[in-house]
Amino acid sequence: MIVTMNGNPFDVTLERERTLGELLTGIESWLERSRFSVSALSLNGEAIAASQIEGACAMDLDEVETLDIRASSWNELLIEALTESDRVLMEAQKDRRDAVVEGRPSRAAEIAASFEATAASGFMAGNGKDLYIRIADILNRGNADDDGRIEAVRSEIADRIRELNAPVAELSRLGARMDDLASKLEEVPLELQTGKDAQAARTLGDFAALMGSLLRLVPLAENESVGLSERTLDGVTFPDFINDLRTALSELTAGYENGDAILVGDLAEYEIAPRLKTLAGLLAETVGRGA
Repeated sequence: MIVTMNGNPFDVTLERERTLGELLTGIESWLERSRFSVSALSLNGEAIAASQIEGACAMDLDEVETLDIRASSWNELLIEALTESDRVLMEAQKDRRDAVVEGRPSRAAEIAASFEATAASGFMAGNGKDLYIRIADILNRGNADDDGRIEAVRSEIADRIRELNAPVAELSRLGARMDDLASKLEEVPLELQTGKDAQAARTLGDFAALMGSLLRLVPLAENESVGLSERTLDGVTFPDFINDLRTALSELTAGYENGDAILVGDLAEYEIAPRLKTLAGLLAETVGRGA
């Protein structure tokens, strides 16, 4: 049996493996340690479609003459999954608009079922679950008035793809927004006291969105040797500093949902805003100021 990976010879030492599925399980586990995964297979010179993989895995290894494995990084696979998700949302959006014009039912159930059968759907469910849930909900609802929701999710998909393609640049841009957001968070207590709840809610939502981006970007940037994990802020390590911010976000969310305006105001002004300013300074020093 000749095994190649991404076109290069790949040495395989068989132990108790008897089927192709058993062999692939071991290879997949080995790849996962480096954040890679099997993304495509060719067996005895023939490409294996996703619908054929289950049957192929049952094949005895004695029947395998050549096996070519395509391995992709998790980032590459997520970009592919996000791109496919965006394409499906575009299809759903067009179908709903056409259905209104043509006076026919939408193909929502068909499009949703087709998406669920894709590798993109499975990968998103495991590696972008928050977006996957929103995409699946939109596709299954099939409402003609979901146009705005579709646009919002497609915009978020575009943001996620930019993060994956250029994490350091995106982290730099994120850091450049922190001082301004910190100043707005300092105004939250007064806004809650003077009935400007809508403005306070927008600021808190902006902070939650920023934290979501930050928690995704930091590990991506660290993979490019930015060196943030080695730094300290306010006497604590960078990972602990980020965890403290995450805890503050959880407490802020709970306080807001419970209607505890005093707790929300104190957290925003005295806990979160100073930390954001400190973090903005570190990011300006390590990754620069975003344009």
